[in-house]
Amino acid sequence: MTPCLFLFLFHLLSLFFRPSLAAFHLLNSTTWTSAVDPTKDFTPAVDSTGNPIVSQNSIFALGFSPIKNSPANSTSYLLSVIIGYNLNSSTASPVPIWTANREKPARETGHLRFSGDRKLVLDDGTGSTIAAFGASKALSMGLLDNGNLQVYNTTNSSLAIGDNVIWQSWDLPTDTLVTGQVLHTGSQLVGNLSDGNSSSGPYSMVPKPGGLVFYIEKEAYLTVGLAGTELSSNLAPCFYNSSLSETGAQAKFTGNSFEIYISANLTNSSSCEFAKSKTVFNNPSPNNTDDYRFLRLDYDGNLRIYTLDPSPDNPLNLSLWMFSELINPDDLCDLPMSCGQYGLCRNKQCSCPGSGTLDQFEQMDGLDVAKGCEPRSPLSNCTGESDGSDDHLLPLPGYDYFLNDLNSPETHTDEADCQSICLKDCDCKAVFYRNMTGACFPVREEIRTLKAADNQTFKAYLRVSKWPEQGTRSLTVGQIAGITVGSASAALFLCLIIVVFYKKSASNSVPPEEEVEVDPEEAEEEAFFKTLPGLPPRFSYEELRISTDGFRRKLGSGGFGIVYEGVLPDSTPVAVKRLGGSGQGFKEFRAEVATIGSLSHINLVRLCGFCADKGKRLLVYEFMSNGSLDSWLFQRNEGGESNSTDSSRFLTWEQRYGVALGTARGLAYLHEGCREPVLHLDVKPQNILLDRSFVPKVSDFGLSRLLGGGETRVYTAVRGTPGYLAPEWLRHSLATKGCDVYSYGMVLLELVSGRRNFEPEMSDPRLCYFPAWAMLRAMEGRHEELVDPKLRLHVGDNILHVREAVRVLKVGLWCIQEDPKDRPSMVEVVKMIQGEWHVPEAPLWLIERGPQFLEAYGYDNVRMDDDERSSCTLVSSVDVSGPR
Repeated sequence: MTPCLFLFLFHLLSLFFRPSLAAFHLLNSTTWTSAVDPTKDFTPAVDSTGNPIVSQNSIFALGFSPIKNSPANSTSYLLSVIIGYNLNSSTASPVPIWTANREKPARETGHLRFSGDRKLVLDDGTGSTIAAFGASKALSMGLLDNGNLQVYNTTNSSLAIGDNVIWQSWDLPTDTLVTGQVLHTGSQLVGNLSDGNSSSGPYSMVPKPGGLVFYIEKEAYLTVGLAGTELSSNLAPCFYNSSLSETGAQAKFTGNSFEIYISANLTNSSSCEFAKSKTVFNNPSPNNTDDYRFLRLDYDGNLRIYTLDPSPDNPLNLSLWMFSELINPDDLCDLPMSCGQYGLCRNKQCSCPGSGTLDQFEQMDGLDVAKGCEPRSPLSNCTGESDGSDDHLLPLPGYDYFLNDLNSPETHTDEADCQSICLKDCDCKAVFYRNMTGACFPVREEIRTLKAADNQTFKAYLRVSKWPEQGTRSLTVGQIAGITVGSASAALFLCLIIVVFYKKSASNSVPPEEEVEVDPEEAEEEAFFKTLPGLPPRFSYEELRISTDGFRRKLGSGGFGIVYEGVLPDSTPVAVKRLGGSGQGFKEFRAEVATIGSLSHINLVRLCGFCADKGKRLLVYEFMSNGSLDSWLFQRNEGGESNSTDSSRFLTWEQRYGVALGTARGLAYLHEGCREPVLHLDVKPQNILLDRSFVPKVSDFGLSRLLGGGETRVYTAVRGTPGYLAPEWLRHSLATKGCDVYSYGMVLLELVSGRRNFEPEMSDPRLCYFPAWAMLRAMEGRHEELVDPKLRLHVGDNILHVREAVRVLKVGLWCIQEDPKDRPSMVEVVKMIQGEWHVPEAPLWLIERGPQFLEAYGYDNVRMDDDERSSCTLVSSVDVSGPR
């Protein structure tokens, strides 16, 4: 049964086997004029016989609640369905789950009646309609045990089902969903205006093709969909097909989770419908019944699950508890008004722009900075002679805006031009710039909260009026005297400095022809560094020479330089890479500083500092005591040959599994966790470092590239290391995230097998190219034979988890597929390795294509047939990227 068919049957059954009604209410002269008690928080509506409109389980009721902030000597009411009617709690006020008249509260003189066409109408007592619901020919109504208020066109209670349901409150939700309620395409949730005002506020949640979109007014600030979630293997082709057309979405609150269902079809007319649950919330109160749970879009734009639970102090009373929310408190800054207009949000703390400089902004509420900030001087209004030219931009490095994550930049340009675009547009109130990509985002609407950016290369500029001239301010006599004395002292001191400097310059003057010219490349590099906020510490060459004891202890070489062990003055052990003088080395240096200098992840090596000192370029990394992965996998004897029997440096399966998972998480962060995706482009065992606990850290970002402005691929010269380069990069110079996936897959095969993927000296020539041999054995179902023999020795001791090793091996085979569209993303790889996804058998393309593919690496005469005539002949071993 397809998920869509299941949902249809579920909806159909809900009509015929629905919860029973408390009573079948005939709609004659239902009124509440004489029933309202203004001293109570809630008064149930009654029908013509005096029966309250309450669900059979007494949990839900239709009635009237006074608005607590009504004007003096006047009380206004909301007609609502509430939850918890039967609790009689002194600590929990009635909680509305649906409201008929949130925009037009009713007065005490109003009443609920029928209109001429038999619609239910709420009027103010003078004949003026406040709200109308139901439909023509309404004859009866009922409140179901799930909180759904329904109107029927029949007077027979047994027929109050199916087509006789002519209206129901679940089709027109306000801000809340209860257990079992579905939010369909075409409907929405709209939060309250404030904590004490139930009118419609600026926040809404709307089902869209592909998922849910959260808006503040018309500006999207959050999406929740299937992206990044796991799909069963039989649905994966549907989800990843480029011709997939998503046609609808709906969301359902189950009480334990909030689920999103998306129906989709392929454009070739073949059915590819699927529904996928995106679980947003977990239930920490499993003993509480689902009946008292509800999901609400609150006035601050956050989506939360609430429940009515026993109070910790008095179990006889039930209180309202919030136990889960979509945006957790640690991510407060993701809410577009978390710190109000013009507020700055960093680490859950709010502040106003301009602190420590001229106070261009002030708090709207002197007691609560979270209420927002406002400019002290109004901006130019773009009318008459004012064109905004007197304004300027206040720079705020390291801040971003919620709109920039979901919208495309207006243009790509340099930083100065981006600022000019805003200053020349009188309607522009702020502009945001991303240095790495040149993305420029002018904002012309109301400015909401600015959030601290993970990427320190982001910059914000707020448009402000120029500060009034000092002469326009009135000063006291004491202030004038103080300024006069201070100015005279400063002038005298300045004169002394000028005299001393002049004499020193005259004695040390250098003829013009002996002046040292500034190296253009160094000048360019200094300018480059100035564009990178949040740089790691910068060291002088002498400081690092001392830290490394004169570059005495060499740890290794590669990546256009030599790595030395060192210790910083604070006793921090570090690894210092001293780059060579090649132009390519300079490019690597800049790439490392610009990329990893602004990233932070447990599985990425940390850049502790750098040095650019008169042509000398060095990088300072955290010290990895266990070295690189290749030194543990590929031990060599004194003759340089592979030594598979040496057990002095042995990685257990638990350690190898940790390396596989940690490396995948690090790459997934680069691809999906950064504002601008990063392509590493040199994933190999030598660039996976291990700390003292064997936690892997991806290193060497010298070949990395940023994807900006919605890019998914870049054309770049083929670099890297033979054996790990993806086919499309070799053939077309086309680099994508899939190139990293391919390289990672090759690393997985080496991690499981304990050998290099290409070893031409193997005694059995069939084994020289391991990936093709692995596919051949996989075709025969002999996966376990591919596992490192040293690991297989420990099977009897239950150290090796054979199934886990085989699963990781299969993931590796998926990652090295020839067509990049057939490879999983790194986020999906993490799911596969953790066992959250089933890993089917991968296509075995290398069995036939292996020999031809190897030729791209400089090898020839390779056969992978299962016979004794196979051969491996080494023709060349040219490193595509040059010596590393």
